[in-house]
Amino acid sequence: MFALSAIRCNPLIREIYEKHQQQGKHNMAAIGICMHKILRILYGMLKHNKPFNPQIDIANRQRSAWIKRLQ
Repeated sequence: MFALSAIRCNPLIREIYEKHQQQGKHNMAAIGICMHKILRILYGMLKHNKPFNPQIDIANRQRSAWIKRLQ
């Protein structure tokens, strides 16, 4: 239920959900990916004891995509 609410209200999670749906993933698979993303966000917040900063997440995703292109 938390992931469904995040998809509706959080633009970052909604973007991830829509991206995976456009790639052809089923609805439940895209929701599962969003749940995993939320858990990774929570883990990072607890590990570093800092509030969530979406700009850091966007930069990390861009860096990851750039590294994948190099391989």
